[in-house]
Amino acid sequence: PVVLHCAGGLRIRGRLARLVGDALVVAEDGGREALVAVPAVLAVTGAGGSRVEPARDGAESRIGFRHLARGVARDRSVVRVHLVDGSVLDGTLDRIGADVVELAIHPAGEARRRGAVRESALVALAAIVAVRRDADFDGGGANG
Repeated sequence: PVVLHCAGGLRIRGRLARLVGDALVVAEDGGREALVAVPAVLAVTGAGGSRVEPARDGAESRIGFRHLARGVARDRSVVRVHLVDGSVLDGTLDRIGADVVELAIHPAGEARRRGAVRESALVALAAIVAVRRDADFDGGGANG
């Protein structure tokens, strides 16, 4: 396993699964997955003999974070969005635009339902460090 030291004090531990354009897909413990913006990665430790599986075809090599985030939005996963300032937002990605994502904010342990959604947030793609699905929101915080 490697540790990604990211902007905002976030540390993500796991196995580097794929590099897709400007995004890393990290398989975390417990079956969780993190989509990490490469520009937000400050250092990687434990990568001694690690090998990142590159994108397999030309089309996938041209896509990146925004395209992978669209897949997360389509499957309606509950996510934790980590921002460059260290803050987090829990909810469901509703739409992915060219420069922003729309996030329906609701409690981490609940599915996106009308009664659970507290508000909607527009988040600049450039401000996102990572999107984690199926995260352990009890202890995730800035260092988990």
